[in-house]
Amino acid sequence: MRVILLNGLPLSIIPYSKFTLEVNRIDVDQLAEIIASSTEVKNYIRHTATVDVLNILLKTSLKPSAENYAYKEGDTIVVITVKNVIRGQEMTVKPEDLDIFVVRVHH
Repeated sequence: MRVILLNGLPLSIIPYSKFTLEVNRIDVDQLAEIIASSTEVKNYIRHTATVDVLNILLKTSLKPSAENYAYKEGDTIVVITVKNVIRGQEMTVKPEDLDIFVVRVHH
């Protein structure tokens, strides 16, 4: 299973004209299980502080990325957002600042 880490989900990346999204909020432990069972993890989060806290929590070595994501059938998408972002300011991200959602595309 390929796991995709995003900080948002623009609907335009889904190539189908009709689809349904199944979205479930998960916690860090559930995310760790998803990562552990994956065959590949691709990070598309460029916010360094978010990636840093994920590396600590998940014991990974993800790098911030500004690449664009292209959806592939079967991808497990994980959207990780920071609660209460202050635009234009650097901030320290703590585990409790994260909202994590797993998204599955059905068409």
